[in-house]
Amino acid sequence: MEYYSDGTNESASSIWKRLNPLKNEKGKTILQPIDSELYIKTFPIRDAPSIEPPFPTQNAVDSGTLYVPFTNGMSLAYSRAVMATEPTDKKLHSSDTVTMCYHTSDLLAPNLSSDFFNIYDSPDNTMIMTKLSDPPNENEILESVLHATALYLSEGSHALKWANSVKDILILDGPIFPVALLGWHHVNPDLQNLLFANGPSRRALKAYIDLIDSFVKPIIDGEHSPPLIGFVKRPRSTTIRSIFNRLPPEMNSFIWPHDSSFFKQILSSHVSPQVRKRAATNNSDLVYTNWFISKSGIASLFGEFLIDHEFSGVDSPDHSSYDLTFFMIYDPRLDVVFRVESPYAFSHNPSMREKIENFIFKEMAIHKGTLSTINKADHLARMSNPEKESIGKLLATHFHTRIDLNYNCIRWGSSSMDQLGYRDL
Repeated sequence: MEYYSDGTNESASSIWKRLNPLKNEKGKTILQPIDSELYIKTFPIRDAPSIEPPFPTQNAVDSGTLYVPFTNGMSLAYSRAVMATEPTDKKLHSSDTVTMCYHTSDLLAPNLSSDFFNIYDSPDNTMIMTKLSDPPNENEILESVLHATALYLSEGSHALKWANSVKDILILDGPIFPVALLGWHHVNPDLQNLLFANGPSRRALKAYIDLIDSFVKPIIDGEHSPPLIGFVKRPRSTTIRSIFNRLPPEMNSFIWPHDSSFFKQILSSHVSPQVRKRAATNNSDLVYTNWFISKSGIASLFGEFLIDHEFSGVDSPDHSSYDLTFFMIYDPRLDVVFRVESPYAFSHNPSMREKIENFIFKEMAIHKGTLSTINKADHLARMSNPEKESIGKLLATHFHTRIDLNYNCIRWGSSSMDQLGYRDL
């Protein structure tokens, strides 16, 4: 039994109607449908094979990231970014960008921030070694800062390196904006300062600004470059929830922990009763929303960095072209909701929106909630446990130290990756 299901559905329907547009307590529009149209539609999964591929070739970027603490007090995040293609491009698949972002409090420790080297001895592979200075004192925050900096610096740099090879579409495995970095702006001054200081976190944010700008800006004869989209498999935005939380209790009927839970509720309610009573099959429908323009804190903050010429170097951008837009899609076979993002430069065009939608529908219907090129990138970026162990030992040897072991070494024994005292973040 699902408790409160009737009330939840009624609440979801009421909130849905208030998204056209959604305004904050000051009357500022935070979320609005593109073309002022609010709708929920379905796509028959069985129709997928009959759709011609909207984008004959696809490129996707993903990364694998590892955090390693050492006994000499040094902490390091290791991130390897890759780009996958469909059809396969072996040269591009064999290329990667590895970023190692480290911190040490030892004043006598050497500064390795200028130590660029290539462990693969190949011009198509890049190694970035960079030091994080003046991070927050809390260990848990330090881990997340190192992780986010290494991840976004490797992904943004690698995507930029191969941007000219993209012919039809570039897909980021996740949001199009570096949300973890931008989120620091609202956390504490120390983290905010990392975005403005001349260091790796600023470089990571700058890489994303340059990447998005390289796709958004017009090229010859006013034509745009191939579209850039983000495919978010675990959306956790709280834009809608935050707006309702500021309302008086009697006006706040938002009961979900994040926006995707709300979208899942409203979209799943449009699945036929027959499908809800049994396991969903390929005879079911994908259910999706209209596209929205987001003026949320993260989206507007990215715009502020973007138009700060001293920071970004972008010349007189058309602000609206960089606006974050998205739509939500629900797959009843998995009972999971996904989010598809793109800059307004592409989604403002109805024919481009339709191409992106048909691409997503076809891929999700055939591959059951995932995209084939994203799967390729994920496979290329994934680090096996033996590989993680090898990387950890190699780094410890290189820095003349040992990995900082913890109690899990004893608890789980030598077969566990926790024996080395590091983990995926």
